[in-house]
Amino acid sequence: MTAEINTVINSSLITLDVQVLDETFDMVYTSIGVLCWISDLKQWANIISRYLKPGGTLYLMESHPFMHVFDNEATGLNVRYPYFSQRKPFDWPGDCRNH
Repeated sequence: MTAEINTVINSSLITLDVQVLDETFDMVYTSIGVLCWISDLKQWANIISRYLKPGGTLYLMESHPFMHVFDNEATGLNVRYPYFSQRKPFDWPGDCRNH
């Protein structure tokens, strides 16, 4: 038996300087790899607090680089990729720079 679920999410994606915004939002999203570039976590948290509605959700997607060493095509935990830096840059399979 197959059930079809139709979901509509009324949303807006805003990617501009937060200084010009004058509203609050149900969700604030931070994508993977952002945290290491934030020089002032307190200021970042204050910005989120300013623009997130009370009861809203901060969706923070992050990972530790160690999770990227494993072969996701193998059964079990098999190390496939280097964790520590190498002299030569690593080309990830499917990386758009290779095309």
